[in-house]
Amino acid sequence: MNETVLEILRTYTKDELFYKEMQEARKDSKALEKFLDCHSLQETIDHKWIVPEYRDQGGWMPEMMADALLFDVLQNKEIFVSKHNRYTSMFAHRHAFFEFAYVVEGSCIQCFNNKEIMIHQGQMTIIPPYSTHAIGVFDDSIVINICVKRQVFEMVFNSILRYSNVITDFFARSLYLYQQADYMILDTENDRDLQNTMLQIVAQSLDKKPFDHVIMISLLLYWFGKMLQNHEDGIDIPSLSYQNNEKILEIITYIEGHFQEVTLKELASKFSFSEGYLSRLIKKNTGKSFTDLILDIKFDKAINLLETSRQPIMEISYLAGFESVEHFNRSFKKRFQMTPTAWRKANYTNRSVQI
Repeated sequence: MNETVLEILRTYTKDELFYKEMQEARKDSKALEKFLDCHSLQETIDHKWIVPEYRDQGGWMPEMMADALLFDVLQNKEIFVSKHNRYTSMFAHRHAFFEFAYVVEGSCIQCFNNKEIMIHQGQMTIIPPYSTHAIGVFDDSIVINICVKRQVFEMVFNSILRYSNVITDFFARSLYLYQQADYMILDTENDRDLQNTMLQIVAQSLDKKPFDHVIMISLLLYWFGKMLQNHEDGIDIPSLSYQNNEKILEIITYIEGHFQEVTLKELASKFSFSEGYLSRLIKKNTGKSFTDLILDIKFDKAINLLETSRQPIMEISYLAGFESVEHFNRSFKKRFQMTPTAWRKANYTNRSVQI
């Protein structure tokens, strides 16, 4: 099966053939002019082709990618898998979701803050929400992009996030803290099992069978578990200087695990801080008050349950930590300008992702 998937990935798509022809045309100004004459601005917009020469004229250039760009058109699926189009022009962009870029064959260039990094076969780059970056693949190399909604990532990957290690610290920063690393690189040392798992994820995305996204998320969880089990030494994160680095991460992790009942007083006592100091520490590192941070976590939990389960609203309000269903309804409507029932009606998908 995996060899079949590889053959599919190696085959050039229509988009890739377009980009390859454009890169060849760029070697000569007259050839490029002729190429652009053959492909109008409107054609490139219709096909969502990235052509830098058309940028100032309103060409397709998705510099900020919201969830809706990938996920809403897919009937609220929580994971999106694709091959990165080879020969696409590199352009700086960011997005609201987590991206996992895995090199199946060959290599690619990742660029962060004008620094280019060569990523090789068997390596994965993890790009957190709102990290500006660019990627380039200019040969027959194969790079797989796996995109996961931020709120779904937080809920589904909770089984990994509750352990303290370099990956979970990175994810905790990406989810809650102002200061974060722009990327993380995982080196699997060409682990065949991990590559096969990645190809199984691709196969599921190609087959488009019922519950495919449940299986893909399960496989991604397995991939990370095996990565931590066998290759934790192969994790590279750019160094940053943080004040109260370990302590704030420990605090955030505790809040995530006890959001339903934790109070500022209890938290301050546990970590031997005054309530005032702890409140300022949380605000400085997350941009939110303790109350707002707790509320955000509760809403993330509630939205995930509304979109992926059939549980009654009353049960969801309890699981999300609200004191009553009435309080939940009022708070939800105030935040999202609609009731939980209306949100479920607009966003519900009959496929649970609760692994």
